[in-house]
Amino acid sequence: MPRYEVVGIGTPTVDVLVTKDGIIKRFGGSSVISAITALSRWGAKTAVISRVGKDTYGDWLIRNFEEEHVDVSGIARDSLPTSIWSIGAVTSTTERAEPQVYRPLVCLSAVQKNVIQDSDAFLIRINNPLFPHFVEEAAKNKKRLFVTFHLFEFFQSYMELLRENPPEIIFMNDDEYEKALEHYDLFSINSLFVVMKGEAGCILFRRGDMVSYHGYKANSVDTTGSEGCFVAGFLYGYLRGWPSAESANLANVMRALATTEYGGRRKLPTTEEMQVVVSKFRKAQ
Repeated sequence: MPRYEVVGIGTPTVDVLVTKDGIIKRFGGSSVISAITALSRWGAKTAVISRVGKDTYGDWLIRNFEEEHVDVSGIARDSLPTSIWSIGAVTSTTERAEPQVYRPLVCLSAVQKNVIQDSDAFLIRINNPLFPHFVEEAAKNKKRLFVTFHLFEFFQSYMELLRENPPEIIFMNDDEYEKALEHYDLFSINSLFVVMKGEAGCILFRRGDMVSYHGYKANSVDTTGSEGCFVAGFLYGYLRGWPSAESANLANVMRALATTEYGGRRKLPTTEEMQVVVSKFRKAQ
């Protein structure tokens, strides 16, 4: 039996956000990493395949993973800086609080390959440099594959990989869905597509048969990280064999909760709170 239910392949970042009031806030970022962290908090056995620097931010991210019980054996440490992503107000009189730094993992170590072999499922973003490797790895070794999109980079060869080796689920937001449709026939891919529409909810389809689920409004202060929390909510139900409707509705609840605090996953329920939420939620279905 695999040691890990889900392994996330992503780039842990320190998100630096400047609020409208000029307050600087720092928190762990990356949609895949947020989803893996949330799943671990709720009891799943997870690990991360990535890298961080041998610096203060790298130390901070590793401590955060360990506190959330995410296995860090697949995170390489090196002399390059930890990735930093600046978000929010940048005007002529306001400089970025931190320089932008993006240093993804580009090759796998022996330790990381062992983590991969000992996993049941992969969660990866389509623009990750290692994306082709994990699509082929999932197909070759019958691993479950969950993919999230990225609006800013579109690779036709990657879409061909998805058609030839369809993941179980492909997550994308509304803008990514519209952009992808301009380039490719999504309905030719035999995957469950989950289109995230924010407060409007989500749409699920496979080969063109669509169904919509309503969203939830909240006292939103920041949408950063909310899509990763949606993905975590959906996978929480999906991995437990819930009907798609229940998984979608829980995902919409998690997305709404995530927007009520700066930093997305800061507002996610604890393990105990999640059990109460799920109990009440399923009784209401």
